[in-house]
Amino acid sequence: GTYHLGCFVGVTELGCYFTLKLFSADADVRLARRIRRDTVEKGRDIGVVLDQYSKFVKSAFDDFILPTKKYADIIIPRGGDNHVAIDLIVQHIRTKLGQHDLCKIYPNLYVIQSTFQIRGMHTLIRDSQTTKHDFVFYADRLIRLVVEHGLGHLPFTEKQVITPTGKLGLYILVWISVRGYAVYQLLE
Repeated sequence: GTYHLGCFVGVTELGCYFTLKLFSADADVRLARRIRRDTVEKGRDIGVVLDQYSKFVKSAFDDFILPTKKYADIIIPRGGDNHVAIDLIVQHIRTKLGQHDLCKIYPNLYVIQSTFQIRGMHTLIRDSQTTKHDFVFYADRLIRLVVEHGLGHLPFTEKQVITPTGKLGLYILVWISVRGYAVYQLLE
């Protein structure tokens, strides 16, 4: 079968659901990407970019992303430039996916069935000729499908409510963590 993998950044509440947790955050690479993007694509002054990075980006990384490093199974120095580490991880994932009946080995694994829509979107985001706009659009759509599929495995309750416009609506409350819940409208 065809399997599709998801990637989440800095989501510690979901860590218990992952078989392999990776951490890669080279400060030099982060800063270089930020400078390139903000000066070239957004036309910002280098001084403004560095000031914003120092005041907001680095502190947000230190507060929210860096603490997740302790939960990682593998820490990848030099990020995507570390071809040896990337090749080892890819080989490990291919080996795991080659095992039969992964759902019996990993009871918290749910496989989204491959459809023409999913295969088409994967083809587009893997194509080097795809525009940035299309890549973001189709990657976002794939992520939404993964999240919808995942939410379908969480406990929920249904509730009928009267909307501010006076209409009767059916909603579901999905328990996500001790921090709250998500509300999804079923019918209008």
